[in-house]
Amino acid sequence: MPLGVEKIVLKQGKMWCYFVGDPQSPFYQSEQFQGLLQLVAARPNLCIFKEKDTRNGKRLMLVFDGVKTAARAYSALEQLLAIAP
Repeated sequence: MPLGVEKIVLKQGKMWCYFVGDPQSPFYQSEQFQGLLQLVAARPNLCIFKEKDTRNGKRLMLVFDGVKTAARAYSALEQLLAIAP
């Protein structure tokens, strides 16, 4: 996926998008990731970045509030894909 998302979880009205697990991945230096950083900074009501400790180390993710349906999840992801070069 051009957004570098490896896993998506919908739970308790939130959507958690887990990014590539390898912190040395070229994705984190890509135009797509830079675009995501800019989007989140410009639209903090859309989603936020979080870092989570997992058994495999820290994972970066985007968290969306108010995502209670698959249709809303799809809509949120479409907004992110719109910025991917």
